Amino acid sequence: MLQNIRDNAQGTFAKIIVGLIVVTFALFGVESIIGSISGEPEVAVVNDDPITDSEFQRAVELRTRQLYNQMGEGFNPSLIDENALRRSVLEDEVTKRVRLQAAQDLGLSVSDQVINQFILTWPQAQVDGKFSQDRFLSVVSSIGLSPTAFREELRKDLMLNQLANGLSQTAIVTQAELDNILRIDREQRSFAYARLDAAELANDVTVGEDEIKAYYDANQTAYALPERVRLRYVRLNSDDVAAGIEPTEAELKALYEEEKATLTGSEERRVRHILLEVNDDRNEEQALEAAAELVEQLEGGADFAELAAEHSEDLGTKDEGGSLGLIAKGTLPELDEEIFSLEEGAVSEPVVSDYGVHILKVDAIEIADIPDFDEARPRLLNSMRQRQAESRLLEQSEKLADLSYSAGDLQGPAEELGLEVLETPMIDRTGKIHGSADAELDAFEKRLIGNPTVRAQAFSADVLEDGNNSELIEVDDSNSVVVRVAERQEASVQPLADVSDDIRKSLARDKALEQLQARVTRELDTFRESEPTEASALPELEGAEWTEVDNSARQNGEHPDAARLAFTMQRPAEGDAQIPVEIFTEGGAVFVIALQDVSHPEEKLSTAERGTLRALLQNRVAQQELSLYYQRLRETAEVEKP
Repeated sequence: MLQNIRDNAQGTFAKIIVGLIVVTFALFGVESIIGSISGEPEVAVVNDDPITDSEFQRAVELRTRQLYNQMGEGFNPSLIDENALRRSVLEDEVTKRVRLQAAQDLGLSVSDQVINQFILTWPQAQVDGKFSQDRFLSVVSSIGLSPTAFREELRKDLMLNQLANGLSQTAIVTQAELDNILRIDREQRSFAYARLDAAELANDVTVGEDEIKAYYDANQTAYALPERVRLRYVRLNSDDVAAGIEPTEAELKALYEEEKATLTGSEERRVRHILLEVNDDRNEEQALEAAAELVEQLEGGADFAELAAEHSEDLGTKDEGGSLGLIAKGTLPELDEEIFSLEEGAVSEPVVSDYGVHILKVDAIEIADIPDFDEARPRLLNSMRQRQAESRLLEQSEKLADLSYSAGDLQGPAEELGLEVLETPMIDRTGKIHGSADAELDAFEKRLIGNPTVRAQAFSADVLEDGNNSELIEVDDSNSVVVRVAERQEASVQPLADVSDDIRKSLARDKALEQLQARVTRELDTFRESEPTEASALPELEGAEWTEVDNSARQNGEHPDAARLAFTMQRPAEGDAQIPVEIFTEGGAVFVIALQDVSHPEEKLSTAERGTLRALLQNRVAQQELSLYYQRLRETAEVEKP
């Protein structure tokens, strides 16, 4: 069969077909063939506008990267519910597409100049306070985007900001609304209050065993304990591993000779460049022609820095005369050959790279100075210690992982490596400590228990069910552990005997509070039915000590609870024969509040203060209106999810 294929492939017709395929690849790329066979899969269609699978996968990857950055080194991808993540990302992409469509319908757009200016001032692309193209490309690459894709995503985000800002600026706060807010905000109240604590009466309350049992039976979930484990672990610490490492003089001299050989003849060059981009407005041939004209001007005596400021399209260097700073070999691989072939002060012919067409100039050549051994010794010592510590740590990490993989416990691996088997308190899947809440944990133990990867492995089937040692887990930069379940307690409900005293105290406090509230209510009823001696008279309550507060603002640091409750009461009506009094139950106590007066002081605000308040209110209104607008867009959008 293979011979038949080989023979037939030599025919004229076959060669024509192959030739057509080659030409198609050369002109249009492989996408032209793949795309002609089948369109890209779609994950959703929003108002007839498809969200492609590649767009969706890129959004999922970006969200995963964001989670990794937020969680740091303790991040364990296996803890992510991938289905929930994908559902969330898809909904976000649908919402974003709906809002982009609304922005486009309103005629909003973002120019290339705006995008360029944003990138130029983007903090993540700055080095020493200046834009760095290398830094920009590195950051963009780290988030999984090409420069072109990044610019497109940035264009979308800026357009969405335009939409939000434009709609927010339509929010209006009238003078009447502002005055009313000011009146409410600056209101003052005078009141008297008494606080009666039910805890003082709880000791006199009787709670029967049948009441305790009934409460326990009705509130089983309140006394449920999750599955818990106590872990044994072996800790490998980089500082402990490095302790006692002392490189020999021979090792230091060998390292010195190694570095000396590397530095001998090495050089850096101080370079300027002018970059002409290849884009939709100018192809490579046109860029080369324009660059050749600039080279002629330079050969005629034109100033390189002035031409760079006028013509270079590298936003980060043009205002610095095109300066790229000191360049070592390998820094700019595409330009290395040209840079390191030029004499000092020489200007290159146009050079093509992925960024466009460059004209290069070498301002200076700097040869590296080589220090003698005594000068370099302290640095060599630290470097050698670190190198040997890393090597020893890697060796011990691999050995611990190998030994613990097949061991039936941790004692054997620990003894072989001279380590100690340690133990955690009883913990659940969330890292909460049980049974020894007062245990004093050191900083590492807290990081250990708080590490999601440690807990994930501890409660995995392999470790929890099968009784195996865990894999080697990196807790932080300096510590790795292997863990093993020492004790397991299934999820359970605490027995009545263990919680009976707590229930008794809780029920006694509740009954005491009810009795106290009933008694105060009766006393207030008597007060309201009596003939008042004067309108401002306070009721007589058993055990009450009244505190009077004059002209309190809403936020009262000295009497916070009483003030908050006082501002919930209706203001007293003129001509009332008695002062308004109300009962509030708050935090195991009964508050009795007598509202004496409500006032609105004539406090004049400056123009600036009034403007600040208006801006805050407008922002609040704008956020509410924008939320409703977005909600309406989403509700009316036609979304299909294949």
